[in-house]
Amino acid sequence: MLLGIVLHVTAPYAPKSEWVLHDPDSSRALDWIFHGIHLFRLPAFFWISGYFFAMTMSRGNAGAVLGKRLVRLVVPLAVTWLTLNVLQEVALALKEHRNPVAAVLDGVPVGHLWFLVDLAIISLIAFVPLQIGIEPLRRAARTVTGAIPVPTLLLILTVCESLAVLSARATGVGYEYIANVTTLARVATYFPYFAAGIVMYHVPGLRQVFLRIPPLLALVALPLGTWAATWRRTHDGVLAELAGPFEYLVVWICIGVILQLFYRLVRRESRMVRLVCESSYSVYLMHHFVVVLVTIALLPSSLGIGAKVAIGIVTTFVLTTAIHVAVVARSPVLQFLLNGRPPRRARTEPAEWQPSTLSSRAASSAS
Repeated sequence: MLLGIVLHVTAPYAPKSEWVLHDPDSSRALDWIFHGIHLFRLPAFFWISGYFFAMTMSRGNAGAVLGKRLVRLVVPLAVTWLTLNVLQEVALALKEHRNPVAAVLDGVPVGHLWFLVDLAIISLIAFVPLQIGIEPLRRAARTVTGAIPVPTLLLILTVCESLAVLSARATGVGYEYIANVTTLARVATYFPYFAAGIVMYHVPGLRQVFLRIPPLLALVALPLGTWAATWRRTHDGVLAELAGPFEYLVVWICIGVILQLFYRLVRRESRMVRLVCESSYSVYLMHHFVVVLVTIALLPSSLGIGAKVAIGIVTTFVLTTAIHVAVVARSPVLQFLLNGRPPRRARTEPAEWQPSTLSSRAASSAS
């Protein structure tokens, strides 16, 4: 979620980004950073979402849990779209000397909230198969161990992702927008990551293998995957088609590595960890509008790109976190509108997701 701030702050200075604003100054280095983050950030988010989806579904009444989940997705989506996204459209119109009222009436895009739409759809799609397949998953958990080679698991995951994308493309309407909010191809792209999170929650043996991916592999794979993704978008033919599976392979590697690093680095809960966790949803919902305002303010500045990016990241993170702590967290109404639920007392997460437990599991499996 926090990498979204870095992604959108660098976007105006990345020559090949397709963002709402562009600064006259640009940097190829930031282009690589922008596309590198874009490559794995949302897939990793959907894996984590699938993992927690399976966890919450296993706690009690699945229908009630699904209902609460949809509320937590749809309410913040609608509120942010009708407020901050509208204000953002007004700010952009004023900057471009357009009529702000006409700009709003012309349509306010969902923008950075698109993943909430897709996540709600994917949660609905996954609900019935998860209920039907829970027993097979439990049987698999008793038989699948960490003895599966890492390359075999990565190959299986890459094939599954490739088949999902090809299936959507084969319909002939995979890239046609549905209700102007999403496409079949986009849902098919992110569903395998969500499904993998579900399966690896119920089958710890697979998760142990996934967490054994060598971190140094990501340092090599990420630049190559970023290049392959960029090249695939600008070329056609057999080589472009082959670049797709290679890109998916890199994404799976990056997801496994970033989870593994989290398990190892965040060994115990702290005030800072809890602050980031509790504010992350609010920060993500608010950050795009703040980034737009900061970028507009910095456009006429003679500061260098590095200074502008640093100012944008720090200002956005500090301001949105402060708003969450000082305003959102203190109001039950705003907690519901921006987080989908009222404030709750601190509770202990299940042992299997506590950072210390996960870190030790990752370390033991890696050894």
